[in-house]
Amino acid sequence: MDSVSVILVESNRNFLRLLLHFLEEHASTTVHVVAATVGPAAAIVATAAQRPQVAILGINGSWFDCDLIMALRAVHADLSIIAIAQLDVEEYRSAALAAGANHFLSKDTLHRDLIRVIAECVDEVKGA
Repeated sequence: MDSVSVILVESNRNFLRLLLHFLEEHASTTVHVVAATVGPAAAIVATAAQRPQVAILGINGSWFDCDLIMALRAVHADLSIIAIAQLDVEEYRSAALAAGANHFLSKDTLHRDLIRVIAECVDEVKGA
């Protein structure tokens, strides 16, 4: 996988630190985190300024999550969005994908699937 720029958006600061640590441990040569934020407004500003290739967005199933996905998509149409949720609930998955997320993962599968899905995002952009 080529080097990829990523923004992390997660309301839980502890999980955000865990996610940063995971990416540093398992993908430090390929994944470059350009911003890590807990707030939607900061996420939109950072996305507009940094123009990352991928956004990893923690969601909890609220409509605010869908609004943020749509806002990120409006700011950066080519952004690949990976929505992650605590639970693998079909309602969360469907809402996130309908709002414009490219992928959906539950947090309990991140250790197995996140790096692969980031690589898929990069391949999807190259293939477009």
